[in-house]
Amino acid sequence: MDIVIHGTKGGYHIFTPEEQSGLFDAGRGEGVKALGQQAYAISFKDKYQIFSKYKIVKDVRGDKRTGFVAFSLFLPNNEKLSGTEILELLNKVESEYSKQYIDGTNLKDVRENWDFLKEIKGNYHSKLLSSANNLQSGTTDAAYIYYSDDNELQRYFDDPYQEEYKDYRQILFISRDLGGKPENPLNALRHSGMDLTGKIDLENKYYYLYNYDSLKRVSITADGKPRSNGEGNNCIRAKSQVEIKYSKDDRCYFPIEAKGTLNDPNSEIHKYLEINNDQIHIKYDAFANLNPEPRTKKITFDCKDKSGKKVDGAKIIIYKTNKKNEQLTISGGTRCFQGEEIITWWIVYASKEDKMRSDKKYILPAKEDDRIEICMHYIKKVEITAIIEDRIVHDFNVKCSSFCTDSEQSSSKYYLFFADEKINEETTIEVSKCEGNNCYVGSHAFIPKENKPICVQLKKAEPEKQEATLDTGKSGQASAKDSNGGNEEAQNEEKEPLYKNLTNIAIAFVALICIVGGIWLVNSGGENMSTTSSVDTILNYCEGIELNEKRLNSYKNGLQEPDSILHFPWNLLPFLSGKKTVDSTEQSNYKKQSQALDKAIALRQQINKKEFAELKKRSYSQRQKNFKQAVNKIDSTKYGDVAEELDEVSGLDLDEIADKINEILISEELKGGDVNKKKLQEWKNEAHTSKCEKSIDLYLQFWELVIKNNVQMDSFGEILLGEVKKDDVLKSSDLKKFLEKICKNSDTFRSSYKEKISGIKKTEQTTLDELKQQLKIQ
Repeated sequence: MDIVIHGTKGGYHIFTPEEQSGLFDAGRGEGVKALGQQAYAISFKDKYQIFSKYKIVKDVRGDKRTGFVAFSLFLPNNEKLSGTEILELLNKVESEYSKQYIDGTNLKDVRENWDFLKEIKGNYHSKLLSSANNLQSGTTDAAYIYYSDDNELQRYFDDPYQEEYKDYRQILFISRDLGGKPENPLNALRHSGMDLTGKIDLENKYYYLYNYDSLKRVSITADGKPRSNGEGNNCIRAKSQVEIKYSKDDRCYFPIEAKGTLNDPNSEIHKYLEINNDQIHIKYDAFANLNPEPRTKKITFDCKDKSGKKVDGAKIIIYKTNKKNEQLTISGGTRCFQGEEIITWWIVYASKEDKMRSDKKYILPAKEDDRIEICMHYIKKVEITAIIEDRIVHDFNVKCSSFCTDSEQSSSKYYLFFADEKINEETTIEVSKCEGNNCYVGSHAFIPKENKPICVQLKKAEPEKQEATLDTGKSGQASAKDSNGGNEEAQNEEKEPLYKNLTNIAIAFVALICIVGGIWLVNSGGENMSTTSSVDTILNYCEGIELNEKRLNSYKNGLQEPDSILHFPWNLLPFLSGKKTVDSTEQSNYKKQSQALDKAIALRQQINKKEFAELKKRSYSQRQKNFKQAVNKIDSTKYGDVAEELDEVSGLDLDEIADKINEILISEELKGGDVNKKKLQEWKNEAHTSKCEKSIDLYLQFWELVIKNNVQMDSFGEILLGEVKKDDVLKSSDLKKFLEKICKNSDTFRSSYKEKISGIKKTEQTTLDELKQQLKIQ
């Protein structure tokens, strides 16, 4: 709070030692009949509100021309006195000065003693209240208002911030009984002729939002304009239509809304606002226990078989990708997803008793259509147990020569699911179990449709030996060399009679004819059963985002290369014209699956090892593009840092890993100085920034203050810096260091930031480093 006396004494001067901007020569040099009259004024400059009292006097040094002396009270925008106290203070200063230094209507040409000002000012310091006002005067000459008495004038001083004032250098207040008279002080003071009498609604008071925090998901508007505690944006008038919205997450919940006016104590907005003098505080705690209405997304699942025919009575199961043990059954084929379920990844599949089953399907409700088709396969569930001698084996391994759509395992039982044509095909399983240093194995061939549980007897596996090789000795006799290098004679001590050999040859020939004929009949009697479904399932999985290594290996182990088939035309003898071929379609499908699985397994292994340099060289499917983009962003110098922060990733799908990589990279960028508003807004619009969301909002708040030329130290220091220091990412950032430097004290803030910022070019692409360079801050 400062008191400044100024006026005309041989020209316009500021009389007191204090120098303040915002004062000017308001005299016209005329209006002699107004001598001795007085007027009051309100104006605004920089961070001050200025209340003045003008007295029309003769300028002694100016040959008794008409001039003025003014008594001005400077109050910072964040301080407030009541209108009564302001009027009382100005009258005391004018009275004391007039008593000593004005003779009638003439200024005395003497040197003043200002001790009386210190005493008056000291009496009012204790009466100051806090405020959050902000207004800047315009450049047009003064407007004026006629007031009827001191009570009305005090009311104008109580609420000095009126939007109607902003175009004018100051607003003059003239006693109504001087209107239209020669004694009117307006005849001696410069003004625009604009009369605002009756145009100011003093009941529509001004209040100021004091604790707005964009991170707390509360927005507030007044007459349709967003409000915050940013400079020039924090004012709400008593009669403005105010709307408050609390949004837990707009993607998942409807906002909680309240509407009303500040001057209506019964309006619902008062549940969330606290008003103290002219300050408004949002009661954020009032939102903590509210349950916003969740948004919903209804999805119907249509179960159909391969031919497109509807499957009735199917049981549809759904669960979150990371919560397999929390499976839910969808009743009636339709599920209504609510709240955060809408933005959660789910796995859905369908089954009908033990007869039909679908592949697992990944869905994100927010991006799905209202109807989703689930393709179901006819399946056969085969139960497998294993025994060693007479005891049941637990936790054993099964390898199947045919493709299985899925498998399940309990401690003592293993289940394989065969789909469509595979139900009728013979398959062989190999079962193994390791106990200590011993390994037990067994195998079993079966056709799934036979509908019976399978029990496999396991036997201890013998250590591998070198195979015996045949060697022909000098005598022409075949001998077998064992692993020790010895020979066993392979001589026949007795020869069979010739008739017995002929009989054996005949039998063998007949058998050959039967076998060949049977093979030919099978080969020529109809087309091979289609395996398209199995092929599509594997290829689709290999191009997806899950790539579970165990499941990939299960698919790989279940692949079986197609067998060769003998073809015999009837016009030639079988043993003279037999031709061995492989079905081209089966061979092509086998190669496609094998190559896709090899590629997917290798990719998963590189991902688990975090071999980013190699991962950048690989090709990816369209569904894997998020992972590809994330990996390509990693600088080669950061491979080790990113790998360490990622920790274990083998249980995550590719999108989850991509999100983690993006969060790590964004966190690192937020700590540096190459951050601008445009980049921050792009990050905020991405879905994978939940970990950095608060940090991004704080940085955006900083750039909003900078670009709008906010010059309030409190906005940067007490509010923003305090939050930055608590933020896990920004507490070790260049932004924190910058704020600490400029907010060291008020002098530092003024010299390093306030006096420079308005003259600096700033855009949404200006970085913190560039800003520091322009401000010359190291």
